Amino acid sequence: MTVEFMKLEVVGIFYVIGIVFAVLMGMAIITEGFNNGLISRIASLLLAPVVFFVYVILLRLGLEEILVTLGISDNTKQYN
Repeated sequence: MTVEFMKLEVVGIFYVIGIVFAVLMGMAIITEGFNNGLISRIASLLLAPVVFFVYVILLRLGLEEILVTLGISDNTKQYN
């Protein structure tokens, strides 16, 4: 296995863990909303998908930033 493939594999694992966390967070928002009144139920059903997608997008951006930083580090090591 090359180092580049291992980096992608580890980032993929973190991505899956992050998505599972986002699903659990969305379920928690819906559950808490349904424990309250009608307005909270409707708001939680509208808010949970938005929170999920924003979290997944930010997670993806963060992981891509890590990969780019590691790639720059590897390229810089070649010149030293």
